[in-house]
Amino acid sequence: MAAPYSDKVIISKTDCGFVLNFCMTKQEGVQEEEIVTQVGLSPEYAKRLLIHLYREIGQYEAKFGQIRVPDNIITELQSETKRPIGFHVLN
Repeated sequence: MAAPYSDKVIISKTDCGFVLNFCMTKQEGVQEEEIVTQVGLSPEYAKRLLIHLYREIGQYEAKFGQIRVPDNIITELQSETKRPIGFHVLN
């Protein structure tokens, strides 16, 4: 089974959970994309995915170096959440 490649994810939410639409940009510089696969997650499993990704990214960066993202993305996320970007893992 071939796994689809995605260069963008659009996330939506309802009171029942989260939907991740993995997309592929059709043309460079054009704001049009095609959904290649869609994944629905319960709120609990969305949070589990977040925690797992946090751990995996930490291990990746320890081995290969920091993943750089544009500063405006971090600033935008911090202004939306009104708190520093970080994680609080509950046991």
